[in-house]
Amino acid sequence: MKILAISILALLPFFGISQNGINLKLKICNGQINKRFATDASKVKLYYAKDSLSRDLIYIGKSSKDGEIALNKIDSFKQIYKYVFFKSAHTEDVYINIGGITTDTTLFLPAVEEVIFIGKPAIYLYPQKESVIKIKLEFKGEIKTTYPKYNNGWSVIASPDGVLFDSNTNRSYNYLFWDGFCSFQATHFQYKDGFVVSGDNTSEFLYKKLSLIGMNQTEINDFIIYWLPKLELNKYNLIHFWVNNDFDNTSKLIVTPKPATMLTIYMEYKPLEKKIEIPEQQLQSNKRIGFTVVEWGGSEVDNNKNDIE
Repeated sequence: MKILAISILALLPFFGISQNGINLKLKICNGQINKRFATDASKVKLYYAKDSLSRDLIYIGKSSKDGEIALNKIDSFKQIYKYVFFKSAHTEDVYINIGGITTDTTLFLPAVEEVIFIGKPAIYLYPQKESVIKIKLEFKGEIKTTYPKYNNGWSVIASPDGVLFDSNTNRSYNYLFWDGFCSFQATHFQYKDGFVVSGDNTSEFLYKKLSLIGMNQTEINDFIIYWLPKLELNKYNLIHFWVNNDFDNTSKLIVTPKPATMLTIYMEYKPLEKKIEIPEQQLQSNKRIGFTVVEWGGSEVDNNKNDIE
């Protein structure tokens, strides 16, 4: 999974030369100093190099939990190496010229965006009578695949039983399909709640939770058939659902005529080697009244998000 970084905000020097060497404090701060977002210094790798491309040596300085890294041997490396690189799961390579480090320095890193794949959003339409339905997709990302083909929108004849007829292809479909890539701020993945589910219990878990949210039997089966082979491979999965307007306003359907009920379910999951504790997510039941539109999708979240590549 590719991780994208916003440009570095600043390298801000402090007055006074440290007696023990050069101290670097790395903080993820979104432009504001906030210790709550400080990165763990033990998860940052430092590379010394003779030029801005090669990496001849890895040297881990003294670190502390609040993100401080003390490079106490900086003077001895100045004679051989010109650059020091910083590498963590939160940034691309960031480097500074060693010769320019003469005082304690604080390196402020902004929160980064992570690009993830939005897997198989499927759109179901249930009008109360056979109707021509037009759909526009507003997506803050890059659409990869659509089926039937999205030609600046979909226009289908939908029946109350959910069967969709596309006159462009002269074919019938059970749902409209799309997928793509989208970026999110790191805070999007800081789940306050969720579910930790063993791989072999995935099917039963999904059936119960999706039924509670308000999906029908056909939608649940389609959902499980797509995601079960991925989820059950893992010992455990941390699962979080985004329901209706909770998905950071990333994807929006413009449906004409306007539906009486709109239900969107998006699942994010992170593979786990061992069980962790997290408050259980409280899901609400949704009633389907009148013309109903249902959309579901999901993504795997980088399992090594907090680690170094």
